[in-house]
Amino acid sequence: MVRVDVDQPVPEVSAMRTAGGRYHGAFVIVERSGRPLGNFEVDLDPAGIPAAELKNLIEEHIGDAWSGPGPDRPVVDESRLPLISVVIPTAFQRVQLLTRCVAAVCGQAYPSFEVIVSDNRPDDGPERAAHWRQLMADPRVTVVAEPLTGSSAARNRGVQVARGEVVAFLDDDAVPVPGWLLAVGRRFALEPATDAVTGLVLPHELETPAQVLFERSGSKVAHRYERISLAGGPAAAGSGAPRRGRFEVTAWHPERPSVPPENYLIYRVGRFAMGTNMAFRTEVLRRLGGFDDAMGIGTPSLGGVELHFFVRMLFAGGRLTFDPEVVMHHTHIREYDELRRKLYSYGCGYTAMLTSLVLAQPWHLIGLSRNVWQALRLFGRKFFTERGAAAAEGYFPAELSRAEMRGFTIGPLRYVYSRLYLRRARARIAAAQRSPAAQR
Repeated sequence: MVRVDVDQPVPEVSAMRTAGGRYHGAFVIVERSGRPLGNFEVDLDPAGIPAAELKNLIEEHIGDAWSGPGPDRPVVDESRLPLISVVIPTAFQRVQLLTRCVAAVCGQAYPSFEVIVSDNRPDDGPERAAHWRQLMADPRVTVVAEPLTGSSAARNRGVQVARGEVVAFLDDDAVPVPGWLLAVGRRFALEPATDAVTGLVLPHELETPAQVLFERSGSKVAHRYERISLAGGPAAAGSGAPRRGRFEVTAWHPERPSVPPENYLIYRVGRFAMGTNMAFRTEVLRRLGGFDDAMGIGTPSLGGVELHFFVRMLFAGGRLTFDPEVVMHHTHIREYDELRRKLYSYGCGYTAMLTSLVLAQPWHLIGLSRNVWQALRLFGRKFFTERGAAAAEGYFPAELSRAEMRGFTIGPLRYVYSRLYLRRARARIAAAQRSPAAQR
């Protein structure tokens, strides 16, 4: 990966790896004062790319964002910034990454925050106790145990103990940029009507073919570099008959007021949000009952829980702001087989999410049926037109697309099973907590 600051001289790009061998391509991220302006992928020959050629490529791909002044960055008085509770769900299976993540959060230059590490595989062993002590050496860090398996349960446990006005979530394999918390807090302070803030998720590294393919998959936040506000139509905040407006959201472009608003099917808001970089007002999380424990990583549903909550929030009349200054770097999956399983889980999670919505609010059947042809067109464009062309060019293997499509077909059944599994798991945990050994 190559990062270029527009206010600094453009560097040349070497094709040589530090550990030997060479790179065959580069992922270029263009920034100004820490704010990403755009990105593009470029092939590398053994000689690399001279600085002058890279500058021409940047101007070609980024356009006016390269030479323009960029949006203003408003200053917010420190007294207006909210207390933020940062929740990190973890299974303690990636201790080095978790330690790196917590250190990056604790290094944020933000006046008031706490870090809650939610241990989703708690045990009483000495090694785990040592990890807890290491993390809690910083007084801002608390570690809590959540025995119910799943990222949703772990996040919900964090919300239970959170003291902040805002709860921000990231995964243990992510690293926030130094200004992440300030960008989150500033956006909530400037927009009192906003219920949630999301931002960019960029790769931390692209060292293996699987990591490159994940970045190309589209199963992540579309790389957007302008602030966008989303809310349901006027019908969304009301009650009564499920009018068409309840199943759509309107997206505004505050930094480009001349651009007309766009309407999106509410079930597509995942393009503006990812679970490893999202923040909510605590009151909204608690009022809507938190995340569905039957969904997410670690459950039979495998995923879908973040989009599920965003849909519920917007359907209830909430508001979401995507801010490109809220930046997270994510360590993508390194192995191909694991990537194939991950894309399968994305497919499962999406249709599990739809199943959960319909079971909880049957009105969603109306929204889905009204938009079935639009959904089929979008599905065909992604998996047959765009992915088909990518497979023909050797850019993205068809096998990975088939894995995701298989997930779509099985997601509803996996969600139903997950509900049954959840009931049994809660019963086992309750029985264990009532046992004499647990009460001693």
